[in-house]
Amino acid sequence: MSIWSDVDNTVLGEDDFQSVHDAVGTLAGVWWPFGAALGMSPSSLREIDQADRRIPAQCLFNAIDKWLRQDYSYVKHGLPSWRRLVIAVESNTGGQNAALAKKIAQSHRIAPGPTSESPGDEMQSEVLPPYEDQHEVIPEPAGGTQVGPAGGTQVEPAGGTQVGPAGGTQVEPAGGTQ
Repeated sequence: MSIWSDVDNTVLGEDDFQSVHDAVGTLAGVWWPFGAALGMSPSSLREIDQADRRIPAQCLFNAIDKWLRQDYSYVKHGLPSWRRLVIAVESNTGGQNAALAKKIAQSHRIAPGPTSESPGDEMQSEVLPPYEDQHEVIPEPAGGTQVGPAGGTQVEPAGGTQVGPAGGTQVEPAGGTQ
């Protein structure tokens, strides 16, 4: 189990660019190994480097953009998420910044769900009454009436209307089956 297993693993996209850039903007000086830790190929990193005339801040900007657009081997390296970002920031071959990784992780923890066993937890799960109008659809010749196991009545006029499990009406062509 990863030490970062409680960090949000929801897939990030282009709309998350500013939040991600704000979180890792200080890594401009190590943008190349950081990009590699995110899963970018050397050829992609070279393209960024040449296009941005080796200006570290601009290179980091474009590396983040490519990562969020999934313009890398995400099948092999994982989809963009806060968890993947934290792992790359901490990585010895990436951002090499454990303190920043911890800071980002603390800001993007998975919120624990309420449980009835937690001490002091006032949120109890609501017990719903059993569904009272359950009908089992029993096939019969057209034009008949049958009582299902839950005591409900099913009316099936010739040509095809049935009362379904949720009490709704379902129409089918004459001679058809449900």
